[in-house]
Amino acid sequence: MIGDLAEAGRILAETDWSGLEVLFSSEQGCPPVPVLLKDLLTGSPDVRARALRDLDQAVHHQNTVVDSTTPAVLYVTAILRDPQTDGVRLLGTAAGTGSPLRLLRSALLEWLRTVFEDVDDETERLSLSFGVSLRERPAFQRPRAVRPLVFRALAPLWVDPEPLVREAAIAAAVPLLDDPELAAHCSTHIWLARGAGGRA
Repeated sequence: MIGDLAEAGRILAETDWSGLEVLFSSEQGCPPVPVLLKDLLTGSPDVRARALRDLDQAVHHQNTVVDSTTPAVLYVTAILRDPQTDGVRLLGTAAGTGSPLRLLRSALLEWLRTVFEDVDDETERLSLSFGVSLRERPAFQRPRAVRPLVFRALAPLWVDPEPLVREAAIAAAVPLLDDPELAAHCSTHIWLARGAGGRA
């Protein structure tokens, strides 16, 4: 079990981003990860939509996780309940969806879900079936280590008054439940998922 989630600004300031691997860099036309993370919180709706798209390219391109993925995940988790993310809507095409408008918070939650699905137990088993062990790969293990922390941070959003945020938060928690520390929460989460229409 790890400690409490740090504030977003502290994560941004105390992480040595220059020493972390990314999948797309400035040389390839992708802004630095710290710039993208700041834009998620303070940019215009268009800027935030592009930042989320570029962040996925930088730290999660083609379902791959790298050194920079975990601090990016922690930052995104830390801003979920920030007042500056409340009610913000993104242009759907830039945010990776065909819908005309999309809530920033639900988009961030959906992004977290996709990252944690790519480090779940099934991914580990599938890789092993092809002769590739992920147990000794720090970039794969680090996001797995923060699953209980992220799970606790998502919990207040399971009862969010906005249905899209509530459903996205419940769905985002599902891949986290592979963590042994969270096994006791599985039955409760099934009940929440049913209440959200079974979308989790």
